[in-house]
Amino acid sequence: MFKYLFLKALGKKTPKELKNEELANKVQHGATKFFAIINNLISRVGDEIVLIRKKCNNLKETNYKLGLSHIEKGNLADAGFRFTIIIRFWPDFKEAYYQKARVCMLQNDPQMAKLVIDKLLNKFPDYQSPEINDLIEKIDLAIKNENPNE
Repeated sequence: MFKYLFLKALGKKTPKELKNEELANKVQHGATKFFAIINNLISRVGDEIVLIRKKCNNLKETNYKLGLSHIEKGNLADAGFRFTIIIRFWPDFKEAYYQKARVCMLQNDPQMAKLVIDKLLNKFPDYQSPEINDLIEKIDLAIKNENPNE
């Protein structure tokens, strides 16, 4: 006790105070490093989110162009997949329905093409275009030829 009072009178720290101060400095240093790592990770995550948003902005158009490219190359399953993705995530993108129905016709599946066109026309009853009307005629004719007795 006298040693403590003597050190305090001289303005010096006790060994216990020195040890506690050293421990506090280590904790503070560790916390500073930890928060620097966290800030770095937050910054990197933010950068990744910005990059993903930029990529997503063109996702619909990219899939549409890929679908058209697959049709040209004869990869009808891949083309259908691309248009299905568009319809699923951007259900108001009318051209995707038309292209999906077209792919179904190229795959000799007029029943599925009719379902796709019906879905389009139920969703957008006022939607008309020469291409759609022509495709509907082809679908109806193909279905009629599948069932000649009707």
